[in-house]
Amino acid sequence: MGPLHAGQGPDGSAVDGQGRCPLPLSMDWFTGWPSHDWLVPSLALHQRAILVLNGLIYVILLFATGQWARLVPTSWHIFPEAWIYFVQYATFHLPKEPDSFYHFNALQQLSYFGVVFILAPLSIVTGPAMSPALVNRFKWYPRLFGNRQAARSIHFLMLCGYLAFIAIHVTLIAMTGLVRNMNHIVMGTNDNSLIGLYIGIAILAAVTVVHVFANWLSAKHPRAVQHMGEALVNPALSVTFDRFAPQAEYTKADISPFFWPNGKLPDSDKWKALADDGFKNYRLKVYGLGRTRSRCR
Repeated sequence: MGPLHAGQGPDGSAVDGQGRCPLPLSMDWFTGWPSHDWLVPSLALHQRAILVLNGLIYVILLFATGQWARLVPTSWHIFPEAWIYFVQYATFHLPKEPDSFYHFNALQQLSYFGVVFILAPLSIVTGPAMSPALVNRFKWYPRLFGNRQAARSIHFLMLCGYLAFIAIHVTLIAMTGLVRNMNHIVMGTNDNSLIGLYIGIAILAAVTVVHVFANWLSAKHPRAVQHMGEALVNPALSVTFDRFAPQAEYTKADISPFFWPNGKLPDSDKWKALADDGFKNYRLKVYGLGRTRSRCR
């Protein structure tokens, strides 16, 4: 079979280059997921336009202003000092803090260092290992972490680290002086003015509104969001990843002797009957942005 190219059939459904098996009209390059509803375009837009841009701005400013030096430990003594602070926090005895506007305590410094220089890089490098499109072209990449499942597990553990950090970080901001800490974060000042708190609340409200609007826009106008995403990333892709030809074939050595399911294996009678028959009668439903739904053998 030659290369497949998605097109549109006479009934409005997506078809392949030979007019046979229906295919989704679009496929997100990075995730490898078909854009059959509003969710994937929304995720793609958020990841590309918001998360990546925010991270780039933070890293650039972190090194351009020299603030990275506040996060990097310079002595092994930080570990016993951090343990002392941890014990005090864990037993609900808030320690006497240095003014964090000028200096972090040992536990704060290790926490920020871990998030910026360990969690973030590991999240970035393990994320592509879960992309079917990228792994298909660079089969050696997931082996850097052992295999694709190991990369996925590391990526998930990084997520757990982020969630734990956010929960503890926000709680301590509120407990150790919300107004002053918000001025530290938002205004870059060390006083008890309420302006930092008000602006911080306004920013969170704006982010929430934008998030809701982006999901609504993706649900109501998926094609427009798709075009928007393409306009944002296609110029960069055209000079980077699009230059690599896909490698669609796997050798027998690439096939694992184990079946790696996402979650638990199905246990329904229908699934067992399909498995006993070698899945000969299995039919895959394929959804696209066309007007009809089709089934593919």
